[in-house]
Amino acid sequence: MDSASDPVPSYDVVIVGTGFAGVYLIHKLRKLKFSVIAIDASSTLGGVWCQNTYPGCRVDIDVPAYSLAIDELLNTPESEDGWVWSERFPSNEELRRYFQFVDRKLGGISKHCVFDTWVKQANWDEKEGVWEVEASGGRKWKARFLLPCVGYAAKPNIPHWKGLDSFNGIVTHTAKWPKNGIDLRGKRVAVVGTGASGVQVIQTIAKDVKELTVFQQTPATAIPMVQRSLSPTSQTKPLSEWHAFYSNRHKLFDGASSPMIPRSAKSDDPSTRESEFSRLWSFGGFSFWASNYMDTFSDATSNTLVYAYWRDRVRSRILDPETAKLLAPDDPPYAFGTKRVPLEQTYYESFNLPHVHLLSTTQDPITHIDATTGPVLASGRTTTASPSSQLDILILATGFDVSTGSLTQLRMHNPSSSSSSTSSPSHPQTLSEKWSTAHKTLTYLGLCSHNFPNTFFPYGPQSPSFTCNGPLCAEIQGSFITSLLLFMRENGHKRVEAEAQAEEEWSEKVRGMVKGTLFEGTRSYYFGDNVVGKRRELVAWFGGVEGYEGELEGVRGQGWKGLGFR
Repeated sequence: MDSASDPVPSYDVVIVGTGFAGVYLIHKLRKLKFSVIAIDASSTLGGVWCQNTYPGCRVDIDVPAYSLAIDELLNTPESEDGWVWSERFPSNEELRRYFQFVDRKLGGISKHCVFDTWVKQANWDEKEGVWEVEASGGRKWKARFLLPCVGYAAKPNIPHWKGLDSFNGIVTHTAKWPKNGIDLRGKRVAVVGTGASGVQVIQTIAKDVKELTVFQQTPATAIPMVQRSLSPTSQTKPLSEWHAFYSNRHKLFDGASSPMIPRSAKSDDPSTRESEFSRLWSFGGFSFWASNYMDTFSDATSNTLVYAYWRDRVRSRILDPETAKLLAPDDPPYAFGTKRVPLEQTYYESFNLPHVHLLSTTQDPITHIDATTGPVLASGRTTTASPSSQLDILILATGFDVSTGSLTQLRMHNPSSSSSSTSSPSHPQTLSEKWSTAHKTLTYLGLCSHNFPNTFFPYGPQSPSFTCNGPLCAEIQGSFITSLLLFMRENGHKRVEAEAQAEEEWSEKVRGMVKGTLFEGTRSYYFGDNVVGKRRELVAWFGGVEGYEGELEGVRGQGWKGLGFR
């Protein structure tokens, strides 16, 4: 550990986080001869794939779309030492191996990283024009630019239930799974939450535990993953074909799925509609969600037709009629697809096992945690029929404080800010205070914020972070950031920040993107509704990849419009 008397090392850029965005930026900045250091709380490259190690964890976007479009990583006939995936939707273990491969092939990305180190805060020094970053153990770094690459799901959402801290068994959030794992065999287990991570862990552990109780707030409209093995042959292509493949991602709304059916679901006769639904269902992945009829999210009648097909297909897999109604109700609990849709393999069959129980908390919420039996509902129901039975393990699949939470827990201070009455040299303004005072999230391009100079945050709020294929988003935003930093170096600029009017206009544009659609009527993490007490506002760009890239190109083409330089 550096002593207090040691000089603080200085760099051009400090990056926080080494997932796809952090790794891509390190690679690009090194090639441009910027000095860079990256800091990560994990022990190796991988970002979210180092944190999420729960049973069954895997990506839900197809590979190779979910990978970096860097030539050195690709498998070609001339150089068959590129990466080869083993299956369509890789596990977290395979994704971590991919990052090790990227590290090696790109000349040692990790040599520019400090691992097992948590960033506590960052302070902007207006006089020196640098950020001073302070981490656990008292270590410090200075840099002209601060690039927090912390992802959109870095802050777990932990419910504040009375008694949670006093539970006698093991309690873990899916994103905080112990490094050494948990032996679930023969244990009584409860899972709270049925989002993407809940679905994955439930279907994976159901067959191994002694008893499993699932607490469902709202039904997950999970759709078939359709996993399959991939051959090396199918992943060996000339560079020209790889370039065409990766270029095509930029034309797709989410950077991964096929385009939507270009007509209304109501315009097709029942037979044609059934055929289209069946085609998407059989293909798997997000197709039934992201490539369905074009008015799925804007017309209630069309949406109900989609839901009815989903409901009937799901119910055909569940033996108990009452359980089937809880998992796939007669009427839509919300417009289909307006909550994030999980992918599943054997999720619904899990509830056919005699030791797996389902409790709905929609009208009967969890009130507290009993030290012995775990979650207790308002009706008094618990995880077991016998009140004396000990619950061994409580798994919280309760999601994240998405997008804004990832950044606000990283305390970035600007003492020179004058936009808040709470800001002073003794009480510098943080992003959290700025957004709280404004009663809204304010960013420009989902990448930066006024009064926080020389700071850019890939995967930030009001960007396509969680409506886009992650590696593609990292490349799009990373290329924009590196070209901006290069422009500043070539033109002698030392300082850049978003203009106040520009971020007001951007934020207003994003907030209006789903007006008049079915998304508005659904409580979801797109609006921060999953976090109790959080202000409701849309925090994701819904204009598609091509639309977002067009905005960035427009800013660059108009002399970096909306950004002020010194």
